[in-house]
Amino acid sequence: MAAVAAAFTMSVSAEVVHPYGVCAHVTRSERGAHRLKGTLDAMEMAGIRYVRSDFDAPAVLKADGTYDFSNYDRLLDELDARGVKLLPILYGYERGLPPADLEKYKAYVRTVVSHYGRRLPVVEIWNEANLNGFFKGEDPVLYAKTLQAAYEVVKSVDPEIRVAFTGTAGVPLDYIRKVFEAGAAKSFDIMNVHPYSHPAQPEGSMDVQTEKLRALMTEFG
Repeated sequence: MAAVAAAFTMSVSAEVVHPYGVCAHVTRSERGAHRLKGTLDAMEMAGIRYVRSDFDAPAVLKADGTYDFSNYDRLLDELDARGVKLLPILYGYERGLPPADLEKYKAYVRTVVSHYGRRLPVVEIWNEANLNGFFKGEDPVLYAKTLQAAYEVVKSVDPEIRVAFTGTAGVPLDYIRKVFEAGAAKSFDIMNVHPYSHPAQPEGSMDVQTEKLRALMTEFG
């Protein structure tokens, strides 16, 4: 029994040793061997085992409509060798624009999660979709449709792969409420916000906004 208890303690500890991640452009400007090594060395020194980075459809979609994941495959192999998990942000085919063809976007999401499976434990559906620069129009209803479509596709491929809400800029409660009201309140596994408080201090700002978000999520179940 003592041995079992010790093993259980060790397994639990292993789950919480590396709770941190960073946002680094390992799929873009830091993909080169020298820069990638520097980033991963720094992450290893800090005990960081998750990296969030963009997964760009134009980088893998060929002119004939087929996909070429070879560059990303090599990156994933390098990350696997370092014990680092990639948390990809799944954009559409045109940077800064919502998906003009939702079926095409769904096909991309399905191809990505089918190709990599649980090597990608979480997929994030867009970055800061509440900003015009990332999701032109900042339309919460359109984002809700995008999120719903992606969620359904991911879960049809593998229910164990988790879906993250767009990492919102700030904690835009009105925007999130509208996404929920448009039908996407149950179309994600992980709420995902960037609770910037600058120039205010986090205390009294970030914590208050987080509790308001929790209340909003509770309201929608």
